[in-house]
Amino acid sequence: MTGDSYLALAETIGQQISSAAVHARDGTATWCFKYPASHPGPRRVFLSPHLYAGVSGIAIFLAALHRSTGKRADYDLCLKAMAPMRRETAAIAADPQRALGVKHGLGGLCGLGSFIYSLIKVGDLLELADLYHDAHSLSALITQQRIAADQHLDVMSGSAGAILALLALHRVMPQENANGDTPLQLAAACGDHLVAKRLSYQGRPKAWTQDADHRPAASFAHGAAGICHALLQLHELTQDPRLWQAVEEGLAFERTMYVPERRNWIASFGPGDCFSNSWCNGAPGVALGRAGSLHLCDTPRVREDLDWALATTQSETLSEGDFICCGNLGRVDVLLYASQRMAHSASRRTSLSRTAHQLAAKVIQRAESAGGFALMPGEIFRFDPRLFVGLTGVGYTLLRLSGRASLPSLMAME
Repeated sequence: MTGDSYLALAETIGQQISSAAVHARDGTATWCFKYPASHPGPRRVFLSPHLYAGVSGIAIFLAALHRSTGKRADYDLCLKAMAPMRRETAAIAADPQRALGVKHGLGGLCGLGSFIYSLIKVGDLLELADLYHDAHSLSALITQQRIAADQHLDVMSGSAGAILALLALHRVMPQENANGDTPLQLAAACGDHLVAKRLSYQGRPKAWTQDADHRPAASFAHGAAGICHALLQLHELTQDPRLWQAVEEGLAFERTMYVPERRNWIASFGPGDCFSNSWCNGAPGVALGRAGSLHLCDTPRVREDLDWALATTQSETLSEGDFICCGNLGRVDVLLYASQRMAHSASRRTSLSRTAHQLAAKVIQRAESAGGFALMPGEIFRFDPRLFVGLTGVGYTLLRLSGRASLPSLMAME
């Protein structure tokens, strides 16, 4: 596959996404998801604004497509998609009482963090600084009370994801928001919360739990790999020793979840061991966390974890799905990301990049034979515009593979 081939496929997906947009009378755009006839609820549901499976994720794809091709239509549709969030942000900023009714959590993929991160990434890709100001205004909704109430903790829905979003905001607008808090101060408060919420399960090193049985989890989206990654990015700026200690214990806990004969990590404790070769649960997520923080935490054990995780991620066996959350193109993105982060070894970078492209070629060949990319299980070959579980994630990964523009790994909240 050549860069032009990847780009052409991504543009085809972009055309499908554009054709499916639902345009409102006020000039904004959104999308809906159509459930199969067997679904017990409504057949047609409009997407949420979140990054993971909502309008923000589609907007980032459109911005990346514009960055790669220069086509104005993608630029315009992206801004139409972001308009409702920007309008709501302005309304909340003008009426602090309205902020009290906002029910969103903190997460970087589902929550306030996802809105902040999406605004910044679209601002980067479209070179629109106004979007940074919107994100900065939105940060006023991340209060000490919301942080203290967070029970999710992880990158997906909790404080770890908020840290990564706030650090992205810190890089472009480090000043105080309407509440007098800087993005870095808010990120540090999230770090304090994560340090305080650690628990030991069955005598293992302390980590983070989300369920009533106090069973901590491994990997990136919901577990220690993602939380430790966020804490290391924060530690780089604050040098708070408590963060480093929490990371050391978190990584030690995750190591206890590794099963050598399966060459993988148990996703979480439960009635039966659960293994998955995916970003959200399993070796690829561990690889993403270790590679993303290798410049901050480079020890023999971290290198060994990374080697184990990458060996499993590089499996030539295709998963049932192609979407990025739990599917093949998520593994492709992890391999591509790792190849970009392995500064210490040129040969390793080349090898990982080559494997990413080989795996992508197999996915594309299968899709061409089958008549479409495989999306969520049970929804194979149906149109799904969502980012992490649908076509826009496929398209975004193809754009990254094309090399036409420098695009961040959304899976790492880069």
